[in-house]
Amino acid sequence: LREGMDTGLEKREEDVVDEDEELDWSLGGQGKGETTGRASARSNTFDIKITSTAIRLDKAFTQFAVYNVDVKWGTKKWRISRRFNQFHDLHQRLRDELPGEKLPKLPQRTLIRSSTNRQLVRERAEQLNVYLQALVKSKFGTSTTFIQWLSPENNPTFIPLKNPDFSGWLWKQGHVRKNWKSRWFVIKSRNMYYFKTGQSKQPLGSIRLRQCVVEPSDLKEFCIRLLPDPKLPPYYVKANTREEMKVWLQKLRKNSTLYENKVRSSRP
Repeated sequence: LREGMDTGLEKREEDVVDEDEELDWSLGGQGKGETTGRASARSNTFDIKITSTAIRLDKAFTQFAVYNVDVKWGTKKWRISRRFNQFHDLHQRLRDELPGEKLPKLPQRTLIRSSTNRQLVRERAEQLNVYLQALVKSKFGTSTTFIQWLSPENNPTFIPLKNPDFSGWLWKQGHVRKNWKSRWFVIKSRNMYYFKTGQSKQPLGSIRLRQCVVEPSDLKEFCIRLLPDPKLPPYYVKANTREEMKVWLQKLRKNSTLYENKVRSSRP
């Protein structure tokens, strides 16, 4: 994964119900004379808006985009996170539940740009907002399928980057312009992630270390060459001192299976 994967959008957490709090997804409307196949329409309708986006890591350490949706119904407020494919799954299930009703237009999948491309994520957030607003104003807004989809229980799982194995500043060479930029690097679970700053929420990219070749390089002073895949170009990172380079070599090799049976201390 390369740079440019962060969305640059900030999260908002105010007025959001704890996801563990029990919520009444039937809207309290399953009383006498009401069916279970469809929730009754109430005077209090949903107020739904995508307020931010984020890049997360799945269990395979692959990045994916999530769209954070603030939901309000009556006095209750909560936040849900949804992947793009979850919107498509909702669209299909709504079509099956109400085959005679016309659904709003949903953004189409694309193979041209990465699903975590910053501009694509922003465009989709705007389009998905329009889609959700149209659903709320239609008969689909009170359907059982849509109400269940709004549950925080459907939030996608992701890998947090808390408590890293090792972290620190390094210089990284760009893949296109070959210029060097200072990045904050985090090693976690045989992967190394790099951020614009130590306070950044989302990584700019990641490097798989499981079978990565880690060796000193003569490209620059105190430079390290990383080759996670022989079929792809290597990564080059640079420390500020020889001692820092030695530490990074040791930590990086510790996370690569290629060096499990070798001396852990790296000596360039």
